[in-house]
Amino acid sequence: VVEGAPAAGSVPLNIAGTGADAYTVSGHKGLLGPTGSGFLYIRKTSRNMIRPAMLDRGPGAYTQSSGTVPFQTIMGQGYALEFIEAAGGLEVVAMHGKTLAGLAQKG
Repeated sequence: VVEGAPAAGSVPLNIAGTGADAYTVSGHKGLLGPTGSGFLYIRKTSRNMIRPAMLDRGPGAYTQSSGTVPFQTIMGQGYALEFIEAAGGLEVVAMHGKTLAGLAQKG
């Protein structure tokens, strides 16, 4: 399992090419989405090794229900991805971020 939050949206990424069985991405960092958004990639050949379990309705209660779906977070991430695409793609957004960081360092 690779925790890939720092890379997503910051550098070109070929998740399938990493060889990882699972790769997690935080949507609110380089992908500009709302806090709490993210993605989980599971390699097709590894999916049979994973048994979903979720802590819900109190300590120790495992269920396959996640409760209320956070539609605003899901929609917000979708709009963030549309914004990135409209701005010219991840490379353009990442370069702009680097430019701003350089300006901030100069003061």
